[in-house]
Amino acid sequence: MNNQCLHGNILTPQGWVHGDLHFNARLLGVSGAPADPAHNDAPCILPGFIDLHVHGGGGRDVMQG
Repeated sequence: MNNQCLHGNILTPQGWVHGDLHFNARLLGVSGAPADPAHNDAPCILPGFIDLHVHGGGGRDVMQG
């Protein structure tokens, strides 16, 4: 499995870190230093958030009349 990396402001249980988020199918680790995202232009990364957004199920779409 290929490891990947995202760089930016990462929200951790201890606060914001400006650095790298390492992952493959699972989170492998975070490296960096504490930072305030208001003081840099790096993107904000919120690991663990899963988008449960759906438009229907069972062959139906919620947008149908």
